[in-house]
Formats: sequence, structure tokens, C-alpha cells
Amino acid sequence: MTKTIRNFIAIVLFISPIFTMGQSCESFFRYYVPVRPFKYDSQSKSAACETGGTYKFIISLQKGKEYRISFHASPSFNNKMNFKIIDENTGDIAIDLPGDDIEGGESVLKGKFNGNTEVYPHFDFIPENSTKLKIVIEIPSVAEGKDRKVGCVGMYMQNKIIAAGGFEAE
Repeated sequence: MTKTIRNFIAIVLFISPIFTMGQSCESFFRYYVPVRPFKYDSQSKSAACETGGTYKFIISLQKGKEYRISFHASPSFNNKMNFKIIDENTGDIAIDLPGDDIEGGESVLKGKFNGNTEVYPHFDFIPENSTKLKIVIEIPSVAEGKDRKVGCVGMYMQNKIIAAGGFEAE
């Protein structure tokens, strides 16, 4: 009997980290590689989100840099979410798009094909002055009687220095 209990405890200890890792979004961007000449920006964020939630955070942009932002989400949401990027200084909405547009319009999460290559959506910003942007991610509620969905949502940010004189630095 004690051997059976010991085996049961060993199995539970082995399996339980596997289930908890499914909700950890800390390593969401582990395998993403910046596209040259861009470099990874430490303001990249990811978090465990759930249906019916609105998530907001602020990023800072500096004059003299170009920024590239892309969004990524777990398949559990089926790309059903909305994204906004708002200039904190002016209140202007720079981006207000769905995760996936059924009619084939512009979206945040669904790539388009350019020949045989899928081009994943990204948004480039070159601020004239240092500024802050508010990122708002809204995930609609599920229908009554359906289970809430939880998954990782992330914003991957890259930057590069803009060279004086108009040429890009490598």
C-alpha cells in the first residue's frame, strides 16, 4: 500500500508542473527573433488573459528610434479580440483593429500572403518626439453557458536607431 501511495505522489509531482506551465506566459517570446536591423525591445509584454477582459499597459517611445510592434495570441481565443494603440499625449487612436477580419480586411493577428510568403502584421512607429502609447487589448465575453477561455496574449516590440543623415544603420 505504501509503495502505491509513493508512486501516486511521484506521478502527481511529475504531472502537476506540466499543467501549471500551460498558464505561464513568461516565455511566450522565447523563440521570436528580431528582424534585422531591429533589436528586441525589453518593453515586450505577455500575460495570461481570459475572455471578457480588457488589458491595458503603457509603452514609451524615444525620438531617434523606429519601433516595430506585433501582437500574438494563443489559439484558444480564435483571434476574436480587439487591439487599440492610443497616443497618450494627444489621445489620438493610431490603431483600432480586430484580431482577425473575416472579410479579409486589415487585422492584427492574421497574416497575408505576398506570393508564397506569409507576411505577419506589424506596425511601425517613428515618433517625432519622445512619447507614450497606451496599448488596449479587449477580449469579448463568451456566450452564456460556455466556459471562459484563458490563454497567452503578447505584444512583441523591436526597435532600431535611426541614423542621422537618412541612411539606416545595420
